Amino acid sequence: MGKNTSGMYVIDGDYKIISYNLAAREIYPQLKSGEKCYHCLRNRETPCEICPVINGIKGPKNYLEPGRNILRSVDAVEIPLESGGTGHALVFSDTETNDEISSGMMENPLLMGIINVLGKNFINIYSVDRETHKVQVCRFQGQSGAYVEEGLRRDESYEKIMDIYIESSVAAEDRIRMHQMMDFEKICQRLTRIPQLMVHYRVRRSNGRIEYFYVKCARVGTAEDFQAVVFAFANEDMDVRYSEMEAILEPGGTASGRKLLIVVNDETDRKALTEHLEGSFEVITAMNEAEGMKRLSENYRTLSAILLDMSVPVCDEFQFLELIRDDVMLTSVPVIIITGSNRLEDEVRCLELGAVDFVRKPYNVRILKSKINNVIKLRESVMVLSALEYDDLTGLYIRQAFFHHAKTLMRFNTNQDFHVVVADIKNFKWINGTYGEKTGDQVLTYLGDTYRNQVRYGTVGRYGGDQFVAIIYGKKEIRMADMEKFIHRVESGAPIPNLVVNYGVYENVDKALPFTLICDRAFLAMKSIRDDYEHQIAFYDDEMRRRHFWLRLFIYDKPEPAAIRYPEAG
Repeated sequence: MGKNTSGMYVIDGDYKIISYNLAAREIYPQLKSGEKCYHCLRNRETPCEICPVINGIKGPKNYLEPGRNILRSVDAVEIPLESGGTGHALVFSDTETNDEISSGMMENPLLMGIINVLGKNFINIYSVDRETHKVQVCRFQGQSGAYVEEGLRRDESYEKIMDIYIESSVAAEDRIRMHQMMDFEKICQRLTRIPQLMVHYRVRRSNGRIEYFYVKCARVGTAEDFQAVVFAFANEDMDVRYSEMEAILEPGGTASGRKLLIVVNDETDRKALTEHLEGSFEVITAMNEAEGMKRLSENYRTLSAILLDMSVPVCDEFQFLELIRDDVMLTSVPVIIITGSNRLEDEVRCLELGAVDFVRKPYNVRILKSKINNVIKLRESVMVLSALEYDDLTGLYIRQAFFHHAKTLMRFNTNQDFHVVVADIKNFKWINGTYGEKTGDQVLTYLGDTYRNQVRYGTVGRYGGDQFVAIIYGKKEIRMADMEKFIHRVESGAPIPNLVVNYGVYENVDKALPFTLICDRAFLAMKSIRDDYEHQIAFYDDEMRRRHFWLRLFIYDKPEPAAIRYPEAG
């Protein structure tokens, strides 16, 4: 249905063409060494608006070339030049596509962005509407069989087309598993917990030859409101060839400088993996779940991926994945499972807990590197961690990031007493209405700076809106007198007069509780003085604990009346 051609040409810092390969000359006959690329390719006097070099774009960039029905994919890689200095190798391909597919992508910029994220490795890419199950083609280069093409032309549903593909192309021994793994509703359920997942399978060609494929499933949008799922199919052998080409263009491989955490119990296996990967990645290792969690908590900002051997004995089966899943900051690091198991239920469970890919033993090193690169590329394209971690106005941790760091402090300081303090600005809406939002922002910034400077052992976050939260250790108790002195100092230095902030304190927190419940106890104390204009500090005490217990018991644990549980009763 289309033909795909790849080529490459090299330019210097002044955009002059230094060299090119035959494939590039076939696509662009007007290429000429010594001339500026934008002049000989498009007869322009300035660089193209879509040029990945001038725009500083990393990774493949797709666009529909003006005046031609061709989808171009271009990737610019910085390389050293023989003459000195640096230039760029532009690696590109074109795919002929029909008018219907082209117009569909142009009308939906989000889908075009998805293709840019996924890159050139995927032969077929589809988008499936979550409500209607209608399939939209984003890229189609064949290899799916005539029956699938016919189903796409007839506008069949996802279920029909997927059944056709599995029965006509997937190896017989993988079909039952493939039907189960590709159930659309189950995929959507998993994507509410993780942004993407992969399914590996085998295709048996008409000549009997077996080829290894995988499909990447990714939601379009957030876990709460995504309206479509993208399915991208790729041949693992082709992945290896792409990785080899990229390694030639960029010494050290595309993943050079990226960091991996390898959690493998067996010393021989751990050393072998390290030797295979340390030429392309910075590698840190751990021999069990406890050490792995410590390494992850210390390095999550700079880690690109985790390789987890499911035979790690201290893991208690899936405990490592569960610990990561429960911490929003740690879930930003993708986990690839190394396993010798063929049990479908193990694979499903790992996907449900957030693993993004599998490597089966014995593994092929080239395919392993390719899978790592694919996972890293997708992660780097869809997430900028620093944007998720800090509040733009105050520079403090946002709530979820604060939860992560607070739990990390408690996990690695087990011999310390911890206290949680929450703060709420009284009548903040009135402040905004009277002084203006700019002054309101100044108040928030002032308090954020003051709290951050005050907490020497612990950390501070912006809980949301006009509320702050801090976790403190290094002292046995928080004294009322010290709090009152601190409040006076805060109010006297505030950017507006008569600033009032209420505080709730939960001392010597119960570390066995979920951290959200720990914060709830501090907020419960603060709410006890919400309408009290004589006090600004409240401590969570035994009386509050008793009231909190009976309240939770009444709300959550009280059995429903029979008429509620059984509508036919009564």
